[in-house]
Amino acid sequence: MSLGSPNAANREGSAKQLSQVHFTLQPGAGEEFTLKPGENLESDAAMTVTAIAQELDGMTGIRVSAKQEKPLEFTLDQPAQILVGFFKSSANKAMNVSPATEQWNILLPNAINTAKGLPVTVWTKALAAGRNDLDLGKGAYVVVGFIPEDAHVTPHVNFSTSGTNGQPPNLDWLFED
Repeated sequence: MSLGSPNAANREGSAKQLSQVHFTLQPGAGEEFTLKPGENLESDAAMTVTAIAQELDGMTGIRVSAKQEKPLEFTLDQPAQILVGFFKSSANKAMNVSPATEQWNILLPNAINTAKGLPVTVWTKALAAGRNDLDLGKGAYVVVGFIPEDAHVTPHVNFSTSGTNGQPPNLDWLFED
């Protein structure tokens, strides 16, 4: 595999779609959606998906408003890992993450590409079965879905070239302080 040949990377290890854990979203904040190209990642702004890491395509997630202030409340049928995508800022290319991310693990850098050219990196955190809430402050994130607590996903970079003018992804963030 070569960084200059992203298509070779995609052929070498075809990722399987992740199993999902069923959840029930409580009314009042966020809305359920199916993650696929053409969908918006925010409920009140155009943040259209152009490409998705193969294992995430078709997952049921929760999108929020960019001005979201109320925590998301949901019930999980079983213990799970929540997958949350954080948007990169177009101004300083830094990740818009909550201070709480110290409890999170990076899973898939650049997992989702958007029409605006802002990549979305997916992080994960374990949650108990039953009622949970998620309060990450105002917008700048999307819940990609929920997977079984014991699911193992090998972290990797999404080398899809869709939405990036046919160029390999910019990996400069790997070398930033």
